[in-house]
Amino acid sequence: MSKETITTDEQAQAEALEKEQAAQPDPEVYTHKFKRPFTYENKTVERLDFDFGALTGEDTIAIEAELNHRLKSLMYPHLSWEFMTLMAVRACTTRGANDLRIVDERFLKALPMRDYNCIVGAARNFLLSPVL
Repeated sequence: MSKETITTDEQAQAEALEKEQAAQPDPEVYTHKFKRPFTYENKTVERLDFDFGALTGEDTIAIEAELNHRLKSLMYPHLSWEFMTLMAVRACTTRGANDLRIVDERFLKALPMRDYNCIVGAARNFLLSPVL
């Protein structure tokens, strides 16, 4: 095998990897679109937007403090539904007409199971995605 062939193969592999990574959704942002508008406590949404990349270490500490207050300690936050629910609440950028937050923990827990699991799954994907 010639040196030129190896270089060409490596270049093709690198290009294929770049295309694969470009096809992957950005784990820092997530938009959840509902099949039917969801209404909870007179708040109706057709979609929710999340910016997990905007969260900081302070958010992690605040979420952990809230769970400790509830007498729940965590060994692995990425495996905790409650941690990821609170994380999603903090990451949600969707606001009401008065520019106030419309999503809280009760709102997310009231979602249909499939929608809730998609949102919490996006939080988990963000936590488990490699940092590049």
